[in-house]
Amino acid sequence: MFLSVVILAAIAVALEIWIVKKGGKYTGFVLPGLTFLLSFLFLYLFMSGSTASAAGYIVTFLLLNIPTVVLLLIYFAAYKERNEKKREEDAEELKNMKIKDL
Repeated sequence: MFLSVVILAAIAVALEIWIVKKGGKYTGFVLPGLTFLLSFLFLYLFMSGSTASAAGYIVTFLLLNIPTVVLLLIYFAAYKERNEKKREEDAEELKNMKIKDL
């Protein structure tokens, strides 16, 4: 059971990195958005009929959104790396254009 959770998490992380590097600006928000919506669904399903207090709901919601936060951190790190790489390529292209102009 634990191994399947670890494998699923590794696949989600790899997929998020691939989506950010290959996709557009906002495509990297697909998986975090999906996990955020699923956290609402799970909160509703698990806590409906429960006598938990408001604090219980908040703690459950925060725990369910740990994957969302992790995927968002991955998005921002990979997006920053992609932008830095693009800036380096643009600077190199601009340098080559200046050399050709001379």
